[in-house]
Amino acid sequence: MFSHRQVPYYHYGRYGMPPVQPSALDILHQRYARGEIDAVTFEQMRERLEATTGPRQQ
Repeated sequence: MFSHRQVPYYHYGRYGMPPVQPSALDILHQRYARGEIDAVTFEQMRERLEATTGPRQQ
């Protein structure tokens, strides 16, 4: 019937591309902003992430 899986257009981001998934560091920042983790935990987790993935490029 169809040669590929049909995905409704609204499942795609801008310009028909799949949405970009947030990085682990982005998720960490979001958790801190929501108050789910304290500053000490945030810093420990950030340092651990940067040690394994390198510093974030901005």
